Amino acid sequence: MKDYYTIGEISRLYGIGADSLRYYEKMGAIRPKRGENGYRYYSMKDIYRLNIIRDLLYLGFSMEQISVYLNRQDLSSSLALFEQAVLEIQRKKAELEEMEKVIKKRLERIRGFGGRLWQDGAQACEGPRIVEYPQRDCLRLDRKARKDEELDFLLTSLYRSWQEGILDFGDHIRGGIMHMEDIEKEIWGLYHGVFLLLEKEDHPGEKETLPAGRYLSLVYRGGYEQLPLRLKELTAFAREKGLATGREVLELYRIDNHDTSQPREFVTELAVLLC
Repeated sequence: MKDYYTIGEISRLYGIGADSLRYYEKMGAIRPKRGENGYRYYSMKDIYRLNIIRDLLYLGFSMEQISVYLNRQDLSSSLALFEQAVLEIQRKKAELEEMEKVIKKRLERIRGFGGRLWQDGAQACEGPRIVEYPQRDCLRLDRKARKDEELDFLLTSLYRSWQEGILDFGDHIRGGIMHMEDIEKEIWGLYHGVFLLLEKEDHPGEKETLPAGRYLSLVYRGGYEQLPLRLKELTAFAREKGLATGREVLELYRIDNHDTSQPREFVTELAVLLC
């Protein structure tokens, strides 16, 4: 076994770039000796320290914390560091458990809507039918949009405004808000706002709600070019059955471009509260 290793040998052995090794040296975490040629040579003590650096970086410690520890390594500092490491592991565990929960909810939604509407012999549309929905928490932005790009921009703005408390891959249904008077005039694709459904534990800040009650619902699969047809089906059913509807028609993107890049696989729900 050699007593000293060059920066190239250490870099290959640990998969650490030479710049990182120089940074560790600058932070005082390792102290390679210099040869007469000016090259750095790393001792077994440096290698031991690199093992500690690698493990502590993995646990989320900063190089500043690691350098302080390595430069006063004794039982009290080791105990303090390990206690902090346990807390960090517990924090990561809680984060992973939360991630697992929201991913499972997203899986259930995709399997539920996607699976049901893509079974052999399944119709491309379900409904219209009356469904009961509880009160649902949401974030909402009331602003008009006509083009798909404008709608996407509003949804992105709404999402980013609370992104710190919301996981990107979480199960948060997005949607647009249309008005019944526009639909009755056959004004298609005019939105008066957007919303993002929330889990109750998402954040403690101010939020709005979609009211509980009986909704007239229609769910269809495929691209959004079907929207005029599906809205006509929804409103025709309401007239036929003599149903009084609210002003706002919700367009909920049950499966959209967050789940698939294929429009034929989209699943969209149209819903309007019954008075």
